[in-house]
This record gives sequence, structure tokens and C-alpha cells, in this order.
Amino acid sequence: MIPTKEIVHFTIPVSNLEKSLEFYRDILGMTVIRAYKHMAFLRSGEDERITILGQTDAIHPDTGKETHVHHAWAVDSADYQKSMDFVRSKGIEIIFEEDRESPATIAGPRFYIHDPDKNVIEIIDWTNKGEF
Repeated sequence: MIPTKEIVHFTIPVSNLEKSLEFYRDILGMTVIRAYKHMAFLRSGEDERITILGQTDAIHPDTGKETHVHHAWAVDSADYQKSMDFVRSKGIEIIFEEDRESPATIAGPRFYIHDPDKNVIEIIDWTNKGEF
């Protein structure tokens, strides 16, 4: 098994980013951590992280090797490579891997896989947790 530690963030597809930012910020009371042209990172309470992502087709999973719409989990740095080896041993394709450097919102290594329904799952080496 992959020894996940905690939820990193959930991505919610939206068709109008500005309208959705107003709703999540002004109606649900979320704090905007960082906003970009096509997405915004939000905090609900102390630890919860939500990403809203502007898309034209808001309920369609990424069926190819795209990774924009995904859900992310953290693993300890010592478990990152073991986790990659584990999913490969189960015949699960790693559809993308990268190591983001600062000033990325969440720096560090990560890989992406599909669940059985083609939802994209991101596994992050949580070494740089303090940078989020």
C-alpha cells in the first residue's frame, strides 16, 4: 500500500473562475492563498486546501495524460520512491512525474496516476510542506 499522510488539496472544476472565487471567498468564507489566470488556491479553516480550476467542461475527468484536474495526497519523503515502485508493481502507469522548484505553490517531487475511472491522483513528496 501507499502510506499516505494527509490530503494536500482537492481540485474543483468550475466554468467561471471569477464568479466561483466570489462564491468560495464571499459566501463560504474561504481565504484566497494564491490566484492565477486559470486557477486559485483556497483555504477553508486552518488546514483544508481547495483548488478551483476554470475549465470549459467542468465535469469531465482527464482521460489521457492530462493532470490539470486531480486530487492530491502527501507522503513522507522516505516513502515517495517506494510509492512509485509500488504502483508500478501493480501495473499502474505513472502518467506524469515532475519536481517543482520554488517559488511553485507546492514545491517538490510528485507523480500522477489514474484511478479506475480515469480520475487523476497526485502523490506528493511532502518535504516542502512549509512552503504552502
